[in-house]
Amino acid sequence: MTAPRRSPRKARENASKILRKERICQKCPGKGYLQRECPVHSAKATRERNAKEKRDKLNLQAQPYTASAASDTVVEPHQTAVATPEDRASDHDTQQDTSSQPSSPATDGPVNGAERHVAGVTTPKSHSSRQTIEDCDIDPVLRAPAALNTPTIDTDNPFLVSDSSPSPGSPFSGASGLIRFDQDSASTSSGSSPSGTPKKSKRSRVRTSLRNPVFGMVEGVQRGEEKWNIPRVHALKPQLSTVEKIHKRYDEKLSAILCRCEELASETGAWLYISAQVPTRGVDLVHYASKRFRKEAPDALDRVYNLNLEVVQALVNSKRRDVLQAEMELARARAAEEAAKATEATLRADMQSLARANEEKDKLITNLRTLLGPSILSQLGPVSTDNVTSVTSS
Repeated sequence: MTAPRRSPRKARENASKILRKERICQKCPGKGYLQRECPVHSAKATRERNAKEKRDKLNLQAQPYTASAASDTVVEPHQTAVATPEDRASDHDTQQDTSSQPSSPATDGPVNGAERHVAGVTTPKSHSSRQTIEDCDIDPVLRAPAALNTPTIDTDNPFLVSDSSPSPGSPFSGASGLIRFDQDSASTSSGSSPSGTPKKSKRSRVRTSLRNPVFGMVEGVQRGEEKWNIPRVHALKPQLSTVEKIHKRYDEKLSAILCRCEELASETGAWLYISAQVPTRGVDLVHYASKRFRKEAPDALDRVYNLNLEVVQALVNSKRRDVLQAEMELARARAAEEAAKATEATLRADMQSLARANEEKDKLITNLRTLLGPSILSQLGPVSTDNVTSVTSS
């Protein structure tokens, strides 16, 4: 008995349920928010949050850093101790005591149980359990006497008081002893923006050209018999360490180069031919010819390919230029040796033929001497081989 066939409608419903379950926000367990509807982790909420942070950052950077803002700034020590409950209670008692007493003018030294005003800047009160203002790590510029706009008394005339205000060009200039920071000088000296965020140094982009070849020129490029100067766009990288990496980079880069070559030939109608082979790859030569080249000169293209293939095969067999040169010299020596052997064999054959001819003539002379006798030969005188041949012929 076969199992009942599943309804297509139920299959679609189950698939939609599975997809809907996968889209539930995993960062909000138990709430049942879909990922696209989550008010915190959805793509829309993330975009809005990033845009708000960017706007707040820009607004904070665009706020002017004026003297009024500097006067309201509270100078806090860099290292402060944590206040204990007993210290808080003593602070409360001290504030109640000082509220009933009349306020005293600003003084230079620390005053226990009251706030100290230094050049219009409010500083925290000193406690026995906390570090004092003098022990804290304060900017040495604020500790300098020139930073405070305090009047000086003439010793000759004690009723004449002169205002020892700093020069207008100094950062601590202004009325009522307020500290005024120059926005430009503060930002340039500290290397940060008024908001406190450090500025990122913009690196100027280097553009290579013929006048400024930062990475040098491409080597081996010629236009006819003259060298064609092309500046490199990037610096040359060293050879890869393993054969696998070499083959992978070879396939990737060569595929991109061939695509660009086809695009160039299609746009310009150029006669373009390119070939490449890596020494460690045992496959055939990779070559490309443009459509116009294949159409107008197929026979010449075959000759170019065969010549290129011979050169590449010789390079693959030799692996190095010096080995190739040694192989070529060895081939020339072998050819010269074979030619010398052939010449020697020819000379030996000629010498053997001459020797056989001389032997035949000697036999003929001996036969004539036996037939004619010594008396007739003495009357004829010295007999040469030519005379013997003439006598025999007659």
